[in-house]
Amino acid sequence: MYSGSSASSLLDITKRLVKSQSLLHYENDAVEDVIEGVYTLDHQLDQMSEEGRVGSFSQGEEIGSTSLPSDHINSEISTTSIRTMLNSSQSIPANLLIPYAIENHDVKVLKFYHAQRLEKIRTSSIQDIPYSEDEWLNLSEEEKSFHRDYMDLLRTLKVECPPGVNLSASLIPPREAIVVVRVLQDVGELMTLNGFIEFRKGSQMKVKKADPTVERLIKMGAIKIVGNR
Repeated sequence: MYSGSSASSLLDITKRLVKSQSLLHYENDAVEDVIEGVYTLDHQLDQMSEEGRVGSFSQGEEIGSTSLPSDHINSEISTTSIRTMLNSSQSIPANLLIPYAIENHDVKVLKFYHAQRLEKIRTSSIQDIPYSEDEWLNLSEEEKSFHRDYMDLLRTLKVECPPGVNLSASLIPPREAIVVVRVLQDVGELMTLNGFIEFRKGSQMKVKKADPTVERLIKMGAIKIVGNR
C-alpha cells in the first residue's frame, strides 16, 4: 500500500520554500509523485470496496481500539489528525482509516505547496518586483499565466484607485502609529503626510509608520525604525 512518502518529500521542499526569499524552482516531479499516490489510494479504496472488505462496524466493535501500525503511515500524519478523524467520522470502516488519512494528508500538502508559491507570486507582483530570466524559468506554465493575469488585474486597480493608494501596504494596523527612524542614506526633501521632510543621512525623526513615503523608504533601505514614540 502507498505510504505517503512522496508527500514527505514535497513537504520538505515546501518548508525550504517558506524560508527562501525567492521563488524556488517548481518541483514538477515531486508534485506528480504525490498526485499519482493520491490516485493510487483512490484505486486501492475502490478495490477494497469491490472485494467486499468494506463493511459496517458491528455494535460490539470499537473504532477506538483499531491499531495504527507505525510502518503503514507517514510520520508527518500526526496522532491528532487521526484522533480528529476518528471522532468526526465514526462511519468509516477501520480498514479504510489509514489510507484515508494518508490521502487527506497528501492533498493538504499539495494545497500547502501551491498556496505558498502563489503567495510569493502575489507579493512580488504587488510590490512590482520584476523577475529575472532565471527566476522566470522557476515558474510553472500555470504560474506564469497566473502572474500575467494578476499583473493585468493590478494595473486595472491602479488606474481605478484614487492617487496615493498603496496596494503593497500591510492590511495589519501598526501597533504604534508614530515611530522613530534613522536616515541611512541622503534622500533629500520628500512629501509626507505631515508635509515636506528633509531626510539627511545620520538624522533621526518621528514619522507616521503608515505613511506611504516612509514605507517606501524603509523598503529601499534608506531609513530604518529605531524605536517607538
